[in-house]
Amino acid sequence: MLLMRSRKGAKKEPKRSRKGAEEELKRSQKGAKKELNNGIERKRAVLDILGEKPEMTQVQLMEGLDLTRRQIQKAIKELQEEGSLIREGSNRNGRWIVVNLENETGY
Repeated sequence: MLLMRSRKGAKKEPKRSRKGAEEELKRSQKGAKKELNNGIERKRAVLDILGEKPEMTQVQLMEGLDLTRRQIQKAIKELQEEGSLIREGSNRNGRWIVVNLENETGY
């Protein structure tokens, strides 16, 4: 006869109720809202710097704003899509043009 041992000492995962799922959703929404504010602040900072020094590179922006290259790239891409930032010239010798669209973009 086979003896089966019970798992008395085993840890059980807590049951997730519907209330717990709603709390998780609220937490994730909070983070999304916070990230949105950070994104807006990032874009504003990028526009301010590139308005003063249009020949700046992504690496210089990274160092000046203490952000990752990916964060800088994302901010620049979004600003270009919105029409607030235009690249003129080549990647190596080009410069940025900040378009004044404060009424439309809110930056």
